[in-house]
Amino acid sequence: VLFRSTAQYMDYLYYGYALNGYGRSQDAIAQFNKAIELSAGKVDISSQISDAYMRIKKFDEAAMYYQKYMAGKKDDNNKVYDTYHLGYIWWQKAVSDTTLAKADKIATLKKAADVFHQLSVLEPDNYIGYYWEAKANTLMDEDY
Repeated sequence: VLFRSTAQYMDYLYYGYALNGYGRSQDAIAQFNKAIELSAGKVDISSQISDAYMRIKKFDEAAMYYQKYMAGKKDDNNKVYDTYHLGYIWWQKAVSDTTLAKADKIATLKKAADVFHQLSVLEPDNYIGYYWEAKANTLMDEDY
């Protein structure tokens, strides 16, 4: 039996999955980045990196990698879910990051509201976009 002596992107990808599953997200991100280098443009890895950043509450990085994931997709499959997920990343930053200044929190909520508004455009008969946009707008209201 012959074994390959060089690592392939899948090796790094699955090692990243394992590390992320064990809560070692920072180590997982390093493995996912190696996988990207070797993968010749597999966009789904960017989604995994985004998820790892979410686990360690680095929301700006999570959003950046999720936007890369969305931009790299060759089809519109799951566009509604992808749009919702991006808005949810911004939402999580706004409600979870206690270090945000008031202006930064409002700017982040505005990003979330804008993304959730896109859901209303994509599926105007679905309440999800309207609901989440309203939640974000409510938190921006000082009289709330």
